[in-house]
Amino acid sequence: MDSEQISQKFRENLEAPNTSPAHASIRTLTQVIEASTEQTVQGLSKELERAASILYNEAESRSKILGRTPLSVIAGCDMFRHHTSKTLAALDYDDFPKLKAKLVERGYYLSETRPAFLQKIADMAICCFKDNQSVLVHGYSNVVNRILVKAAEQFHITVIVTECRPFCEGYIMCEELKKHNIQFTLIMDNAVASVMDGIDMVMVGAEAVVESGGVINRIGTYGIGLIAKFFKKPLYVCTESLKFVRMFPLSQRDLPECTKSTCPPIQECKAVDSISMTVCDLTPPELISLMFTDLGILTPSAISDELIMLYNQ
Repeated sequence: MDSEQISQKFRENLEAPNTSPAHASIRTLTQVIEASTEQTVQGLSKELERAASILYNEAESRSKILGRTPLSVIAGCDMFRHHTSKTLAALDYDDFPKLKAKLVERGYYLSETRPAFLQKIADMAICCFKDNQSVLVHGYSNVVNRILVKAAEQFHITVIVTECRPFCEGYIMCEELKKHNIQFTLIMDNAVASVMDGIDMVMVGAEAVVESGGVINRIGTYGIGLIAKFFKKPLYVCTESLKFVRMFPLSQRDLPECTKSTCPPIQECKAVDSISMTVCDLTPPELISLMFTDLGILTPSAISDELIMLYNQ
């Protein structure tokens, strides 16, 4: 496949139901293997490396429009390429068509695991809920949305939704909650401290989970975590293991450039030409109570061990 064909396949896979950027990237790499005319392991590995680079660039360009970072694409590509390398090392190279067929089979399987992963996470996270609880959410997350819908089927809950500027994903979350007749209130981001005393828990998704057990998520998550800690409210992160990345940022300054951007000011102002816009921030592990993942219910301190196991399977 040439670069345009790979980008087109990725865009098509992103439009498929029950998918995510990480799963779409795995499916695209699988299609690259399927269409490849390479006859050697080394040639196939280089082709996958080139395709992963194209997917990253495509995800980065889309992030400037949609406000999503390419971090989950990086995680998905890294995970798939790692498993591909392990498979290539373990199997006999003499029957190359059979080897490719094995890789394609595994790739399609991994790319279709999301519905089962989301259901597993929702089933575990339901243990946090009981009647007449108030839950604060920040940004839009498919995982969190599914959990709230499942919780509302069993309990009476109220959801407090932040606007989540600058992309205002809170409005998307409100639309989804309204579809399922779940009671909600939309608040401004800077109103979180004023409502936290009446909140029972905070529940967020993740752009990426880093090796320290910290979470990269929509800008404002760090501040909400600090406020929740002060009020002694639990902060739960709900995410798939495909978003675990081999990064170890120690502070906000260590976040990759893809989490930073600029935008024009809302009103004309002669003093400034643009606003520095950080799309995501880093919430350190000490602010996180538990993580609900397809690997189980984890503490932040367990993430490093889980990453080691994931990349040594």
